[in-house]
Amino acid sequence: MTNLFDDVRYSAPDFVPYCEAREVQGGCYEMLFILSDGDDAVEIFIPKDGVDNVLLAL
Repeated sequence: MTNLFDDVRYSAPDFVPYCEAREVQGGCYEMLFILSDGDDAVEIFIPKDGVDNVLLAL
């Protein structure tokens, strides 16, 4: 819930999510995080149902 680069929290007006991409994929949300200039990345799939509303708002 905090941007890794500037420590701004989710509830702050100047908060910007730090993921590279966010997309809707059928029954879930997809988030892509690039971790370095090389080949390091993490892709997360979050179900639309049964997840905390604050996380979904992020």
